[in-house]
Amino acid sequence: MGAIWFTAQTGNRYGRLDPTAGSIVLYNVPTANARPYGMDDAPDGHLWIALFGTNKLGEVDPANPSMLIEHVLPNAASRPRRLVVDKEGRVWYGDSPRAGRPCAMWPSTCSDGASGSRSAERVGWV
Repeated sequence: MGAIWFTAQTGNRYGRLDPTAGSIVLYNVPTANARPYGMDDAPDGHLWIALFGTNKLGEVDPANPSMLIEHVLPNAASRPRRLVVDKEGRVWYGDSPRAGRPCAMWPSTCSDGASGSRSAERVGWV
């Protein structure tokens, strides 16, 4: 059995459980009160985290799990609550202030999928 990754919203952390060894390692989210809420793995092996207390999504490479990359969303009022990564690597999330409106980010280009922009602040709305 492989590792189990999880988020700890009120602790502002994410972590890795190794069920074989019985060990847990916790990692701090760099932004205070980010409230990590939900995680999914991408086809490239990276993990994505909804940072519910911010307008950001977090990206973790399991080979270097203490380095969380925070991707800023274009709207300062956005609060990503839950997410899922599809087989193409797009990160889909519900934007809580917008009644859970589905949104997506294309991490392979950090764009909205249409413009080809390399800006991590571009998001595709559906």
